[in-house]
Amino acid sequence: GTFAEAAALTWGDTACVEQLCRQHFGVTHADLVLVSDCLYTNWVEDTGEALAETVAAALGFQPATSGEKRATSATARDPCSGSIALVAYLPRCAAHEERFFARARSLGLRDRQLQLPEPYLVKT
Repeated sequence: GTFAEAAALTWGDTACVEQLCRQHFGVTHADLVLVSDCLYTNWVEDTGEALAETVAAALGFQPATSGEKRATSATARDPCSGSIALVAYLPRCAAHEERFFARARSLGLRDRQLQLPEPYLVKT
């Protein structure tokens, strides 16, 4: 069977995300979303937010309606509470990166930086 598939997707098109997941996986969200080296400094202002919205949609998070507070507990966002996005990038511009992470948090996603494995740490 197929373990994974990659597909092009326009950032911010959340309806397309659900369609893509249904077409490729038979469900409305993915268990794992990989975002690699996408946080660049040549963005227009809203690109980071569009990427965050795309990642959230791919994980099955629905945008809050006007006045609705986002749920942040894992049980509140079932059935996709086991879904995860891994964002791998080389930091370049804190202001642009913060737009992405701030929007992701506002959508109910949680972020944390992973620690480097011990053999990769530089000893001084």
